[in-house]
Amino acid sequence: ILFDYSLVTLSSGLGRGLSFVTSVILARKLGVKSFGEFSLFFTIMFLVWQLPLAIDGTYVRYVNAEKEIDSDAYLRIAFLMKLVMVSILAAISYPLGHILANNAFNKPGSSFFITASIISGLSLSFYSTLTSIYQAKEEFLKYSVASVLFYVAVILAICAIIFAGITMTSALAVWVYIASALAAGILSVCFIFDKLKRLFPIDVSTLY
Repeated sequence: ILFDYSLVTLSSGLGRGLSFVTSVILARKLGVKSFGEFSLFFTIMFLVWQLPLAIDGTYVRYVNAEKEIDSDAYLRIAFLMKLVMVSILAAISYPLGHILANNAFNKPGSSFFITASIISGLSLSFYSTLTSIYQAKEEFLKYSVASVLFYVAVILAICAIIFAGITMTSALAVWVYIASALAAGILSVCFIFDKLKRLFPIDVSTLY
């Protein structure tokens, strides 16, 4: 138990540490104005990423409480709920991004990147579902490794761009996060589909 707890704590700290180091690197390379533009994207992406976390938390809690029940039945319901939620938010992401850019932030030219931040956050929500599978199964080594992969991918991409001598801009930094988030989300969805094999029919007995 002590080893598992230490492992999870270490991975959580490592993920936050990598995110912080990446922010420091970008702040130094971008300057105040450009980093401010990037921070807007990052903040919205992170907030949207957190929105569906209650679904994953509920899945983990029920699987741990009902160990004799097929965990895939709970995962199937949780994944379907997230698909519905993500689909609705993705459908309104462009008009919402346009409204936020023009009315909330007074930055008409940033509507695309605000929309992209919403899509990126939604994509990362599937990445959270992937890590919750390992958490529910108490496979803490896999959970710890999976939890930091996104942050590792981002900082490696940022460092590669800098070492290649390419000028870092806020738009380029945003594209790194968009690409990393979409890759994480798509790979997570593929893994979940492979694990579940099917989405329907839903075992409604797990709802009671």
